[in-house]
Amino acid sequence: MNDNGKFKDVTEEIAQSLSRIGMVTEALWTDYDNNGSIDLMIAGEFMPITIFQNNASNFVQLKQTGIDSLSGWWNSLAGGDFDNDGDIDYIAGNLGINNIYQATRELPLKIFAKDFDGNGSVDPLLACYMRESMESEVKKLYPVHFWDELNSQSPKFRQKYLSYRQYGDETIFDVLTPDDLKDALVLEANCMESSYIENHGAGKFSMKPLPKLTQVSPINGIVVDDFNNDNNLDVLLVGNDYGNEVFAGRYDASFGSVLFGDGKGGFEVVSPSNSGFYVPGDSKSLVKLYGSDGNEIFIASQNRDSLCVFVKTAAVKAPMHTLTSSDRWADVEFTDGRKQRVEFYFGSGYLSQSTRKFTLPASVKEFVIHDYKGGSRKISNEGI
Repeated sequence: MNDNGKFKDVTEEIAQSLSRIGMVTEALWTDYDNNGSIDLMIAGEFMPITIFQNNASNFVQLKQTGIDSLSGWWNSLAGGDFDNDGDIDYIAGNLGINNIYQATRELPLKIFAKDFDGNGSVDPLLACYMRESMESEVKKLYPVHFWDELNSQSPKFRQKYLSYRQYGDETIFDVLTPDDLKDALVLEANCMESSYIENHGAGKFSMKPLPKLTQVSPINGIVVDDFNNDNNLDVLLVGNDYGNEVFAGRYDASFGSVLFGDGKGGFEVVSPSNSGFYVPGDSKSLVKLYGSDGNEIFIASQNRDSLCVFVKTAAVKAPMHTLTSSDRWADVEFTDGRKQRVEFYFGSGYLSQSTRKFTLPASVKEFVIHDYKGGSRKISNEGI
């Protein structure tokens, strides 16, 4: 809280559960319930998408949202009215399903954390369900780590096994004793798909996976826009991760994705050969900017590599409106009578901040911009 130029930590007073929320990777300020107060949506590792409702004097964590049981390795969030019903829906970037863990609702990935050997440092152990043998379909919860890796972490485990084979037959509950598990922090991830989150109103949401071609790698950077000028929101995605443990290897199967939205919450993947969008490296952030000639420019970062820069080609340039720092959202009305809500963010996606400008398709009749101070102004295409 800004107290006359001095900042004070008031988390315990106004958002108590936020101080212990978990390994946060993304935070998005968004008005999910259209009540004029900006709320907080949070994503992170080994945690569900979590929403804090702004009640003017404090933030209250929503319960029974419909998605609060779906824990993942979430990386990023972006909002948009994808089904054209007047509220904000969301795209959530996750680890994807192209990995060794194969976590599901019934067979989650788990982590056990505790100072197991009493040396003053926390030892985290990762475990996932695997078949107990090549001939069996029965799956048990086995430690993910190699024996050498476990040995290097703690002498406690080094003294427990005499051979790789002996260790290889042990489940996590053989490796850890009941005393070890007592008071241990246990977290799980049971949803690895990058997903579309539909807002049903009244604090209720549903989640469905994005198309399979987007699940081949983690999703990091996200930009929401109407790329094919059909008045339905589309999505631009980049992902990959080269910084994993040796046993996991690189997540490097993505070349970036363009998803055309159908205006009902469905998406179609456009191949790089047709879209021209191709980001093959260890891609992280993704932003939308504007050139001096008014062209829309999309820039994707690649860790330890060059930036990828793309210019959107269009036969006719759409009018553009520059937002002020206090503009927060707009109600858009199209010439065919359809309406759509658009939010303006300070940061969206993964470590990303797009420019605060708004492109107006020719089919927009008018839009009303609302600001943080409670004011609004109406702008039509003819006046731009």
